[in-house]
Amino acid sequence: MRISGTGVGRWAAILLLASTAGCGDGPGVTTGESSPAPTGTTISTSTLPTPSNNLQLANAADYFLDTGSARAGYYFESPSGRWRCAILPHVQAGCQSASGSAIGIHGAPDTVTNSDGTTDAPNAIVVEETGEAHFAVLSKAQSFAAVEPAKVLPFNEVLDAAGFRCNFQESVGVSCASETSAQGFTFSSDGYTLQYTDIRR
Repeated sequence: MRISGTGVGRWAAILLLASTAGCGDGPGVTTGESSPAPTGTTISTSTLPTPSNNLQLANAADYFLDTGSARAGYYFESPSGRWRCAILPHVQAGCQSASGSAIGIHGAPDTVTNSDGTTDAPNAIVVEETGEAHFAVLSKAQSFAAVEPAKVLPFNEVLDAAGFRCNFQESVGVSCASETSAQGFTFSSDGYTLQYTDIRR
C-alpha cells in the first residue's frame, strides 16, 4: 500500500498524540482548565489569617529596641501594664509578668524542665519559630521584663514583625504566634490555650 506524504504526516501526528496521552495519570484531554495539584501533594493549611486591613497593624519600628546584644528585638507591654512581651527576630516571641516573677496564669504547670535538666517554676510563655508554644524559665539576662522602656501595644492592634505576630484583646488576653509554623498561645491570668487568637472583627 502506498502512503502519500500527507498521509504520513497525519499518522505521525496521531502517533505523537497517542504517545503523549499515555504519559500522565489520566486521559490526555485538554479542557482549558488549570491542572489540579498532583496526587499525594500536601498543601499546608496551617497558616495565620491575614489582617483584614492595615489599621489593625501597629508600626513595628516603634517597638524595636537595640539592646546591643542578641536580645535586640521588639519589646512591648499590655495596656494594663501587667504583662511584658517581646519578639526576638526569627527566634522567639513570648510574654512574662512585668515583675519578672512567677507567670501567674491559672492552670500553668508548677514546674518546667530547663535545658540543663533541672526544674523550676515557669516565669514565661514562649513560642519559637518552629515547634509548639510552651512555658519556660527565663534567666535575668533573657528577661523580657528587664528591658526598658517597653511601649504599650494598644488593644486590637497586631504587632507583626520578624516572623511573629502578637496582639492584646480585652476579652481574650494576650496572643502570639510564629508565622512559620502557625503555632502560638493565648493567655490571661484566668487560663491559657496553646493556640493563636486573631483579633475579632
